[in-house]
Amino acid sequence: MADFFGKSRQVNGTFAPSARAEAPKKRFLSNDVRGKRKLIALEVEIAFTYQLIDQIVHRVYAPTNAEIEIVEGAG
Repeated sequence: MADFFGKSRQVNGTFAPSARAEAPKKRFLSNDVRGKRKLIALEVEIAFTYQLIDQIVHRVYAPTNAEIEIVEGAG
């Protein structure tokens, strides 16, 4: 999942927040409960969007298991 506060790096086929992005995120979350709720809602929406994109790609291109492994970095 992409991180709201900074660039992300891909790990094991998923997106993980970079170390630099964590400090501002922690400071933001500790200062504002409403901001935390908004951030969680955005992260859920982003995760849903990634899943939807995956479903669309699978329907349109019908990739083989080998192709999926290559794209996800497992192959």
